[in-house]
Amino acid sequence: METNKKIIILGAGISGLSAAHVLARFNNSVLVIEKTKDIGGLAVTKQKDSFRYDLGPHNIHTRLDHIVDYLRSNFTDFYAHLPLAKIYKNGKFIKYPIRGMSVLGSMRISKIPFAAISFITARWLMWLRTPRNDQTLQDWVLNRFGRVVYSEYFKKYPEKVWGLKAEEIDKEVAEKRIPIISLTELLRAFFLKLTSHHHPETVKHNYYLKNGIGGIADFFKENILKNKGLISTTSTPTRILVKGNLVSGVEYTNKNGDTVIEECDFLLSTIPLNELIYLFETVPDKVTFSAGNLDYVSTTLLFISINKRKLLASPILYFTDSTTWFSRVSDVAAFSSSMVPEGKNLLCLEFPGSVGDKIWKLSVDELLAHAVTALSEKGVISKEDIEGAFLERVSHSYPKFRLGYKKHQDDILNFINSFENLISYGRQGGFSYINTDMAIHSGFVAANSTVVSKAAGFTGQKYFSIFSE
Repeated sequence: METNKKIIILGAGISGLSAAHVLARFNNSVLVIEKTKDIGGLAVTKQKDSFRYDLGPHNIHTRLDHIVDYLRSNFTDFYAHLPLAKIYKNGKFIKYPIRGMSVLGSMRISKIPFAAISFITARWLMWLRTPRNDQTLQDWVLNRFGRVVYSEYFKKYPEKVWGLKAEEIDKEVAEKRIPIISLTELLRAFFLKLTSHHHPETVKHNYYLKNGIGGIADFFKENILKNKGLISTTSTPTRILVKGNLVSGVEYTNKNGDTVIEECDFLLSTIPLNELIYLFETVPDKVTFSAGNLDYVSTTLLFISINKRKLLASPILYFTDSTTWFSRVSDVAAFSSSMVPEGKNLLCLEFPGSVGDKIWKLSVDELLAHAVTALSEKGVISKEDIEGAFLERVSHSYPKFRLGYKKHQDDILNFINSFENLISYGRQGGFSYINTDMAIHSGFVAANSTVVSKAAGFTGQKYFSIFSE
């Protein structure tokens, strides 16, 4: 690897820190610029009184064995676990994801025949239609499951979380998040009680850290500083300096309010794509237009402290009905009992939305009142169980995959790729739906791509041996 390069990284989330960690190890001059006071981005662990908490459940579920090996070798508190989930449906909690014949068994009896006919018809028609129309989440699910199963299981929750109608959501959401259930699997499940499908979030390859996901960011920070790298928090980038097809430096405002200009040989960015574009002084109109058409889902997190250890029917509960404002509830102690005081617990309720909308503006008391009413009606919690509550607000939880977003994404990335020493990657910087494992991996590969060759891309696992030692 080349060394002695000046490298600036925008954003101190896991993607940015993992790249900085690698680059600093190889004697590069590394500066990470972070606009908030915290590091870790979405993978941060905070503390309130005697409670520690992540911004939602952050179990690591992955098929990247090299990431598991890396974490296991560097963290003594890294362990495997199985965070079972349930979904609230028809007045009861049922296992999630729903597999095999339980797809039909969890419906009202009157709908089962129609669901079965609809499913078989959809699968039959799928082979007759060439080409198959698979543009939206609605198209993708209807073509594989039929209209009854779609209406029962796949319509309400995505609309609730993304704030879009199912026919407005790109098919990528379905491709990445919905398991395909074959007719063969349904028959195997019914007659043999077997299922071959595995969902990455709820079966093997699930891991967590005893003291919270933020331990990964702390580890990277410690090693960055040890290798003479710098992390400037509460610092806001204001301008990207350009010379021809190269980025020459970054202007930013530091925590003291001073304007600072730093030159660089390479710039890595993990901040939201549109925010990166706004830092350039000269941008083609179509790129500016595309930047204005990409947006992100925000999440308001309500944490409720409880005077007993166990309340939930499962560590994670999903709620799809539109009358319940929150989409998911997680049990902090179920992930690690070390995060909460003895005999108490902390529940995390996720309210999806957009910055500035009704949910975003509600106070902790208003959200708590709704939560208590909704959970009491479902037999989950009572007012007497509650000791207190507080809020965390996340402006950029994940990209909002509107139909047509890929054209805007491509326009922006083509502009970014016109600069030989600039890479934008990660969940926000790539406008992609990746989790902790891929965030770490993308940082590692981005670091290698920077100092070896940008053309190496982000899929070269052969490079991993360089920095996994």
